[in-house]
Amino acid sequence: MRRAAVALPDSSSSLIRALYAYDHALTAAPYRTKAATSLCVSATGDVLAQQLASADGSFDPMRTARQAAWGLMQAPVTHNVFNFLARVPAVGFVPASVVGVAVDQLCISPPVHAGYFAWVSAASSGFRRSLTEVKAEVSEKLWPAWKTGLAVWPATIYLNVRFIPLKYRVLFTNVVGVGYGMLMSTMAYGGGGVREENVS
Repeated sequence: MRRAAVALPDSSSSLIRALYAYDHALTAAPYRTKAATSLCVSATGDVLAQQLASADGSFDPMRTARQAAWGLMQAPVTHNVFNFLARVPAVGFVPASVVGVAVDQLCISPPVHAGYFAWVSAASSGFRRSLTEVKAEVSEKLWPAWKTGLAVWPATIYLNVRFIPLKYRVLFTNVVGVGYGMLMSTMAYGGGGVREENVS
């Protein structure tokens, strides 16, 4: 008697279905979908950063939670930034995509980096740090972080606004952001797996 063939799971079909589902979610609920994606990416980047930096395997879940919260808060900003950059016109012989990169790096990137370091400084102390202390930490880390970002984001933003459809631009940024998020997390927390707070 001939046995019925056992159907093996088709991983490619599952991936395609997942991509279609994600595409539908981007259309139906763009803010929620991008926020959830950014949350997961930020958390993933920090987990990887901690594992790479920690010699004894220590892990700070609250640090990862803070990173995830930043990703969640940042997603609507990024969504609207790319909607704005999509409307930036060319200036003379300078293409719109190049103008968009300049606007992003000169007008948007610095306050976003400042906001990130301010959030980490305040939240990691249980919001007990004074405004003066938070400003000092932001001032210390902002310029090195922005210079580091110049090696990553101009090319990323150019490719994004030039070739990627608008609704996928936050996702593309998030993919790059896994690696960059690891770097920013390491800069924010000084390279250790667990940041010890001593705030009176």
